[in-house]
Amino acid sequence: MNKNLIFLTRDTNYSKTFIDKLLSVFPSAIVVKNENQLLQAYSKKDFHYMLCLGYEKLVKKKFLDRTKIACINFHPGSTYNPGFGCHSFALLNKDKFAGVTCYHMDDSFDCGTVIDELKFKIYENDNFSDLRDRTIGYLFQSFSKILNIIYKNKILPVSASQWKIKPRTYNQFYDNFLYIKMK
Repeated sequence: MNKNLIFLTRDTNYSKTFIDKLLSVFPSAIVVKNENQLLQAYSKKDFHYMLCLGYEKLVKKKFLDRTKIACINFHPGSTYNPGFGCHSFALLNKDKFAGVTCYHMDDSFDCGTVIDELKFKIYENDNFSDLRDRTIGYLFQSFSKILNIIYKNKILPVSASQWKIKPRTYNQFYDNFLYIKMK
């Protein structure tokens, strides 16, 4: 089966690597970086899969519903850190592990059924940049794994590990860090 894929991302120092990987496996995939491009892409056709990594907007339900097989997001935090501030809270809470979570998107942030979670150790001397950079490597592993599943027409798994808390909102993230700075 020829699969139509759309990839929602943004311009970052790492997104080109993910785009290159996607296009090496699915050369006809469409890459979009804003809502206008998303609207134009869906005005021309429907897609079998929507993949999302680093896209900062909540994808509207009308686009999720028009995707035939699955809408998948790659979150740069573990199932213990959904929502905003996933790296910051992992360090602040002195977590022993961080992770990346791949899940089925719905019409809210970081709430869908988890497909896969990869965990990795947080080292005692890790700072925000260290954790962020290592997370990108694990995101790439998860992304490659899911592309392989899609390419081979396999069914996406359901992880034994699901979200542990509700996603943190931007306001909760901001309030927590403002409180810490004022201490």
